Amino acid sequence: MKRLFLVLLMSLSLVFLVGCEESSIDFDQAYETFDIMYQENDDENHVTNHVTLLTRIDEIRITWETSEPGVIDQFGNVIRQSDDIEVVLTATLTYQGETKTKAFNVIVKGLFEYFDVIINQGDDITELRIKSGDSFDLPEVEEVEGYAFIGWFKDVNKNTPYTHGPVTEDLTLYTKYEVITVSSYTVNYYFENIEDDDYTLSDEYSFTVQGNVGQRILTSIELFGFKINEDLSDLEGYVTATPQVFNVYFDRDTFLVRMESDGVMLYEAYQKFQSKVSEITLEPKENYIFLGWSTSQTELVLFDFDLDISSNIHLYAKWQLDIDDEYTYQGYYEGADGLTDSNLVSFLHERLNQGFSPVDYGAARYILDDTDQDPNNPNNLILVYLGTSVSGAWDSGITWNREHVWPQSLLGTDASNSTINSASDLHNLKPANPAENSSRSNKYFDVMTGPETYLPRAAVRGDIARILFYMDIMYQELRNG
Repeated sequence: MKRLFLVLLMSLSLVFLVGCEESSIDFDQAYETFDIMYQENDDENHVTNHVTLLTRIDEIRITWETSEPGVIDQFGNVIRQSDDIEVVLTATLTYQGETKTKAFNVIVKGLFEYFDVIINQGDDITELRIKSGDSFDLPEVEEVEGYAFIGWFKDVNKNTPYTHGPVTEDLTLYTKYEVITVSSYTVNYYFENIEDDDYTLSDEYSFTVQGNVGQRILTSIELFGFKINEDLSDLEGYVTATPQVFNVYFDRDTFLVRMESDGVMLYEAYQKFQSKVSEITLEPKENYIFLGWSTSQTELVLFDFDLDISSNIHLYAKWQLDIDDEYTYQGYYEGADGLTDSNLVSFLHERLNQGFSPVDYGAARYILDDTDQDPNNPNNLILVYLGTSVSGAWDSGITWNREHVWPQSLLGTDASNSTINSASDLHNLKPANPAENSSRSNKYFDVMTGPETYLPRAAVRGDIARILFYMDIMYQELRNG
């Protein structure tokens, strides 16, 4: 309205001047004050309605040209588009043969409202113009070492979080970071394959955990059958703000595997831990039966080929003479073939009593120096528990006395020099050191010496076992007891 008033005032002034002085229109002044007339609330930067384009000011004739006739035509009619459009309106003023042009830049507002969005990432600033109700894609956040991205905020102090969605206002967004004090790290353990030299990740041992930034990490562990490949492995490091991955590689130990038959080495090689030994098929051997592969050279201890290798292995092919099926055993135990349980016990009991000549307990004083004679000194005997060699001469039990392997207190009979009974059986009597005899007392034999048990020396354990077996078979009352 103010501009309209000015234009009207200018026109009246010109008319007044004409009235007073016939040639007094000030063309320059009219040019300077001449303008476009806008509707209420509009101006050159915000045009929403038609504009008034004057075509004459008294004797001054005005014509118009427009850069966007589809937006504002030469008569001032406004056709709003979807978006804001800048239009150049050019007025040509003519008076008494003199012509002047004047350009007006105006902004015709679009039918849709737009908002300015400023995305502030430190030194990187992005400006967007977004239509009301539309959304926009936030840029990928830059990683800052030692810091964690918290989110986008709408204020410079970063107190008001921004929720991504349709735009309804002008926005200035800021990134917010916080110092990382706790971070994760992963330790992967790889184990050498059995079939090749590659490595396979172990889910059983690998792990991911949290740690304080700066914390020292040691990844080495000890596992039987494996050793760490230090050239490939990450053995130590520190927790950092960025999650770390440590890889540890284990090589398998190798063990020497040998297989021989009749002194001839058929196989000799190092094999990896947890691999398996492949059984060698041997050619038949005339008059022999192949029993299998044994871990012992002297005994038959068959090897289980399903077991994983975990130590050095030496296997021996075991053969057995193929005895003629028509062979018939003839000897002390003839008649025991096929017997079991109580039948076998009865047979052995009867066999032991055939030709048995018992002696009294006193006779043992002058027999044990022969039965237990020191092979290196015929004048001495060997003490059963200590294994020492002492004079065999009887001295009333000072140097040695008569030890009942099956304790006398458990026989149920008394030992008397003139009596023949289970307590005088020479098979159950051994020369012993008196003190050691007393220490053994009537303790049971076991794998260790204790309050109720006694462990004999290794050299006589087999003898003692056979003595106990003999007494159990020979005397029924001991079995029943």
